[in-house]
Amino acid sequence: MGMTTLVVVSIVLYAPTFRHGFVHWDDDTYVRENVIVRNGLTWQGLRWAVTTTEASNWHPLTWLSHQLDCQLFGLNPMGHHAISVLLHSLNAALLFYLLQVATGKIVRSWLVAAVWTVHPLAVESVSWISERKNVLSMLLVLLALGAYGRYVHRPSFRRYTQVILLFVLALAAKPVAVMFPVMLLIADFWPFNRIGGWGQPGVSTENAAVPLSQAVREKLPLLVLSAASGIVTIAAQRAGGSLGSIDQYPVRVRVVNAIWAYVSYLGKLIWPANLAALYPIRGSSLSTVRLVLAMLLLLAITGTAWGLRRSKPYLITGWLWYLATLLPMIGIIQVGPQAMADRYTYLPVIGLLVALTWLGSDMADLFRLNPTPRWVAASTILCGLAALTCIQQDLWQDDFHLWSHTLAITTNNYIAERNLGAELIDRGKPDEALPHFERAILLNPRDGAAHLDIGATMLSRGQVDVAIHELTIAAQLPADRTQKFSAYENLAVAYVKLGNATQAREVFHRAAEIDPDSFRHLIGGYERRIQQAPSPNAYFWLAILQGQAGQRSEAQASWAKALALKPEYSSWQRFFDVMSGP
Repeated sequence: MGMTTLVVVSIVLYAPTFRHGFVHWDDDTYVRENVIVRNGLTWQGLRWAVTTTEASNWHPLTWLSHQLDCQLFGLNPMGHHAISVLLHSLNAALLFYLLQVATGKIVRSWLVAAVWTVHPLAVESVSWISERKNVLSMLLVLLALGAYGRYVHRPSFRRYTQVILLFVLALAAKPVAVMFPVMLLIADFWPFNRIGGWGQPGVSTENAAVPLSQAVREKLPLLVLSAASGIVTIAAQRAGGSLGSIDQYPVRVRVVNAIWAYVSYLGKLIWPANLAALYPIRGSSLSTVRLVLAMLLLLAITGTAWGLRRSKPYLITGWLWYLATLLPMIGIIQVGPQAMADRYTYLPVIGLLVALTWLGSDMADLFRLNPTPRWVAASTILCGLAALTCIQQDLWQDDFHLWSHTLAITTNNYIAERNLGAELIDRGKPDEALPHFERAILLNPRDGAAHLDIGATMLSRGQVDVAIHELTIAAQLPADRTQKFSAYENLAVAYVKLGNATQAREVFHRAAEIDPDSFRHLIGGYERRIQQAPSPNAYFWLAILQGQAGQRSEAQASWAKALALKPEYSSWQRFFDVMSGP
């Protein structure tokens, strides 16, 4: 009954997301403009998912889940959102089941799962289609924890193999699962109570006690997998340009930000106000007083939890779970410009919720509170959190609401400025968009994406010289492969509009060298456009691109069709000859 209630509550709570669309923030890369994903489940898609580092990550299982969505629902966002909500619902039910099996406390376990389910910090993971990796990895981590619980109860090689297999699948969904071996070691202390000499006095357990050294040794195969996943992830992020933030932010800034983030997440769990899609890094601007207070708070909590480890072992377990599972995303190795992210709390806050729920219940038992005030308090908390979640998920309905809200509650947020500008461009409001792009560049002159957006906007308005200036800057700044390709593609188009065949040819070649797949997809896009509605303009651009790809006979055929439909293109014959020549 408890599991069914959690599933129903989760689905009802997140049902409004079924009406939401895709957002431009990563959803284009993961689904909407990803040709391989859009083709559904194919052998080519399987090979690509296993080998690609697209989106600066290696997570083949996540790619396959998106391919399956497209196979079932196409580009109808309702289906994509529904699967994410379903996974979140399953996670809630599984979390409750695992907690009550491990601890024997049904009511406390249900309350932990219920708060986790309806808490607004989960909205980003559930409502953002690109964060499928988070809810999918969580499901597999919980299944792996369940398999480990069975192994602890009755150790065998077969059960340990199941743990390894599920752990590998979790890593293949999102590498955030790398801390899984540490999570198991923490759970060995409590609730499994299996480490000899460290158990809770007077508490019996069906699990055989083992020395700490043995508990560590049995995690070594899992640690090897974690290390391998970490190496692959760093390589993928370096290839995708995401690790450029390491050079952008000095070590001191990253360490300060990490300390402050640990405290900030605590605050957002207890008082989830002003949640944003992106929080800018503020390490260099954080006052010394705030930093010292944050460090003292972390040390005080750690010391208190350690001191009470015998009488209240759930405190140290919950706290260490929180510290450990957040470590890969805390920003010491900075990936991207965000100081923190709500999605990073999806797994870590479970530890805090367990500690707070068990402590609150023990205090209620100590003061002999009747069930009525307990349930009133719990219901009030759950209803309040659910109301905030309804408000928060509504912000994810489109880019305009998402980034307008983010700019309203954050400062110096150049990515929010740029993303809101991009949404205004899509809404046909370039005059409103340009100031946002300009503010993004003022905040971060090395933001190549903002230069790219200004260049593309100016190009569409016929201001080719200004466009070339901005696009040249965008092409020279560090960026991922997709952004680099887009900068060179638009720059080549600008040179075509000027009739400068030599420069256009050189820039098109550079675009094709940077991202051959995107160049092929660009050609394919014009071919599909011609199939749907042949036009002289489409044949013109297809001929130019085919010439750059070395498809000279196809280029000649496309050029002939362009001339047949629009004889005026004959004045561009010399231009075409230069573009398609050897």
